[in-house]
Amino acid sequence: MSMGETLEVYIPFRELFPQQNRSCISHSQQDDMAIVPQTLKDFAIVTENGFTVKDERSKLIEQALQDNDRLNYFKGITTSLKAAVLEDGVDVRAYFAWSFLDNFEWADGYITRFGITYLDYETQQRYPKESAKFLVKVSLQ
Repeated sequence: MSMGETLEVYIPFRELFPQQNRSCISHSQQDDMAIVPQTLKDFAIVTENGFTVKDERSKLIEQALQDNDRLNYFKGITTSLKAAVLEDGVDVRAYFAWSFLDNFEWADGYITRFGITYLDYETQQRYPKESAKFLVKVSLQ
């Protein structure tokens, strides 16, 4: 790799992470976990939860809007969070997907796209991806 070149890393954890996320949130609320702050035992707020889709930056806009990997990831996460609330009794106060827009990342610049909304960097036009439409739908339920 030459100087200034960025390497995009793909980690296929999306199939495993949703259940582990639920487990982490649920177990943090048990009384015997002294290392967990009392506030986390009272309630949970999930922040910056999401990931990049492999090679999304090289896709045509029409393809990038069909972000099925990210969509399936968010389906898994929201299903796990719902189970943590309804079955485990966890008080989840908020969930923030990462991130709302494709943006500048300190490590990667504009190369890696994390957003649920596609941003055309030339025109600044914004287009909701399928994952964004899903999150709107699930938030209204």
